[in-house]
Order: sequence, then C-alpha cells, then structure tokens
Amino acid sequence: MISMIKSSYDKIILILVVIALLATAAYLYINVGQGVKDMAEVENEIVSYTKANPNASVLDVSQYEDTIAEITNPYQLNLADPGWTNVAMFVPESRVVCIDCKIPIAYFAKKCPFCQTVQPPLRSLDEKYDGDKDGIPDMYEKEHGLNHRLDDSMADADGDGFSNIVEFKSNTSLSDPNSYPPPDTELKVVSVVADPFNLLFKGSSLLPDKSRMFQINLKNGDRTHFKKLGEKVEGFTLSNFGKGAAKAQNEGERDKDVLRLISPSGKKIDLIEGKGTAYKEYTVTLKFNITGEEFKLRAGDTFKLKNKPYQFIHVDNSGQNIVIKRIDDDEVLVFEGK
Repeated sequence: MISMIKSSYDKIILILVVIALLATAAYLYINVGQGVKDMAEVENEIVSYTKANPNASVLDVSQYEDTIAEITNPYQLNLADPGWTNVAMFVPESRVVCIDCKIPIAYFAKKCPFCQTVQPPLRSLDEKYDGDKDGIPDMYEKEHGLNHRLDDSMADADGDGFSNIVEFKSNTSLSDPNSYPPPDTELKVVSVVADPFNLLFKGSSLLPDKSRMFQINLKNGDRTHFKKLGEKVEGFTLSNFGKGAAKAQNEGERDKDVLRLISPSGKKIDLIEGKGTAYKEYTVTLKFNITGEEFKLRAGDTFKLKNKPYQFIHVDNSGQNIVIKRIDDDEVLVFEGK
C-alpha cells in the first residue's frame, strides 16, 4: 500500500490541486453572482429614489475623487529640478509653542487647543511691535517699503527732506515728496541766551519848553544817554513818564519817578528812578534741519521755513522753553531749549 502511494505521489498531488482549483472557481462563481445581484438591487434602489425625487441634484463627488487621486498618486519632488533650492526637504506647517503647556500649536492659534490658554498676539500681527526699536512699528514699515530689521527712522524715503520717523508721527506720505509735515517739525533750539538789561533810570530835567529830558545810564557805567519821550535808547522806546508814581515805602523818603520803556517785542518795562530791574531779554538761535539754516532771534522777530512765516514770541518763565507762532494758522508752538 505504502509502495503504491509512493509510486503515485505526483498524481495524487495533481488531483488535489485540481480539486482546490475547482472549489475556488465554484466559490468565486457563487460570490460574483451574489455581488452582481446585490449591485443590481442597489441600482434599482437608486433608480427608485430618482423616480421619487426627479428634481434632486446630482451629488458632487469631485472632492472625493480628488482626494482619492492624491492618495493613489502622491506628489513627488523632482530633485533634478534646478528651481528647488531645498531639495529633498519638506517644510511642515508653521507652529509655535504654547506659552503655558509648551505643546506645539498652530502658528495663528489664539487659544491653545490642549490647555485652552489664550496666546499673546503674534508679533507679525501686532500693530505696535517695533523689532528694530527705531520708533516705527514693523507692520507700518512693511506696508511702506521700509526695512523693519534696520533702524531707518532718520532716512528720507521720498526725498522731501523730512525723516521717516517725522513723517510717520505726522501721518504724511513716505512716498510722496509733496506730502510732508509742517516745517517746524524740523526746527531745533540751538541756544537760549539771556541778554542782561543794562539800563538804569537816574532822573529827569524839566526843559524851558516844558518837556523833559531823561538821564539813562548803562549799569556798567560805560555810557550815559539823554533822551526824550518817543526816542529810543539801546533799542527801547521811551513811552511814558510818571512823576512820583512809585510811592515811598519808608517815612522820610520821597516818592520816586517812573519811566516806562517799550521793548523791541512790545513789552512794557517800568524803570523806577535810581533802581535796577529784573527784566531780561533773550536771544535764541534756532536751526532748520532741512537746510541747515540758523536764525538768531529776539522776541518779536519773524522768519520763514519753506516759505511759511513764523514769529518768535518769547522765552517762558523757565528761561528755557521757546514760544513761537505759526503765522498761517496762528498756532502757538513751544520748543524745549537745551
């Protein structure tokens, strides 16, 4: 028996293979037939739905088909393409670290999806962020073609003579040379010098024609002036005279005469006979940065910046701050002295 099996071994194997193939064919025939039957039932059901809903729109499966196409045919980098600078390198979605849980989150996330912590605004979206510390926000610099990584505040993008920082603060155009701030934005105080008041009223004499002659000395004793009302001494005009207008403070003293002067700026100065005064005049030096021109002025003097008229009014009580008027619109401006 065993010897018979050994002699017919290859035939037995062949018979078993044939039987297996026939079984597989029968299984496939049965299942394919069932599949065809199921498909027919589905198609009939779809047809029935269509008949029941004749106005139904066709389902848009384009997104599904596109997704299947991307999955079955994934994008491949062409490493031979010279246009690629970072060959074989994939760049993932930009992410930042949550300020609380430290887990990477989406770059533009306003709230962490893991710990729900509200994130600070991104610097690229912060209108006030100034990375180069030049006084001009990065977002503004990007919008107007400036370099947000370099201090270019003192540069002049449109060549109108006004720096970028000045135009930014004045909200004028950095690309239009005809759009610029008021010229006084580039006016600087160079110096403020107090001119000592050297006039001392010594007395007066009544002349035959009933007019008066006034004796005015320089405090340093260098010179004595004799003037009448209406005349000028050292640029000051003799305006009024008051006989005994300054009443005596102590018994036995006489009342003092008062001589009023008008300064070049129009200020009234009362000189008491024999006494000095604390009045001061100032000479200021201003510089217009656009042209480099300097103006040496006393109160009341006028000057022009880019053909616009200005007037130096006075120095305030601190002796440092300069008060100027823009004549076109009567705007009063105060500049801090050095």
